[in-house]
Amino acid sequence: MPQRRWLPGKAALFCGILAISLGCLCNMLPVSGEAAAGNRARLDSAPADSTAMDRRQQSALDIYREDETGEQQTKERQTGNQETKEQRLEERQQIEQQIERQTEQQTEEQQMISGGNRPAALLAVSQEDLELLARVIYAEARGEIFEGQVAVGAVVVNRLTHPQFPKTIREVIYQQGQFTAVSDQQILLEPNPLAFQAAEAALAGQDPTGGAIFYFNPRLAEDDWIKQRPVVKEIGNHIFSI
Repeated sequence: MPQRRWLPGKAALFCGILAISLGCLCNMLPVSGEAAAGNRARLDSAPADSTAMDRRQQSALDIYREDETGEQQTKERQTGNQETKEQRLEERQQIEQQIERQTEQQTEEQQMISGGNRPAALLAVSQEDLELLARVIYAEARGEIFEGQVAVGAVVVNRLTHPQFPKTIREVIYQQGQFTAVSDQQILLEPNPLAFQAAEAALAGQDPTGGAIFYFNPRLAEDDWIKQRPVVKEIGNHIFSI
């Protein structure tokens, strides 16, 4: 029986077919559970690891942003506190300057009212005389400004040192024919606190008239003699003279 010989080309073809068959056979073989689980775990863990890494990076970025924001807010608070301190200091300085100006203005007004002709010392008078002076001021000048009321009280006080008039407040006020408030009984009216303040100011030496010993209302006065006196000051509705 003759022997069959293999040709080189056929041998190569046979080997290729055999290799392919074996490969397919291997793919068809069942895979163990552990191996399959390992493969799935590797496949599943890849995206999970990537997600966790992304989260960590995002968390770090958020922390950085929070720190940066906190620093900015701290700087803003410090700046705001400094501005508030400077603003309060400026307001305090303005208030102090305003008080100083008001004090200077009040001092000038006091000097203007006093006229500089008498020391600013309260005359030693009784409470009865103080009230009587307040009564004549209220009756004669209750519609006048405070300076005008002090001026009326100053006329009474000026007469105390003048040789033509008595030497006590009561005698000056009740001297016959000197004050309308006595003749029309308005001196009996109860004086208000402002009249008392004007009386105290006059007794303390304030004299807006500059030494007047007479005064009259030109709309009401009927005596020509009083209108001929030398005028030194006009305050409100009254003319003051010597």
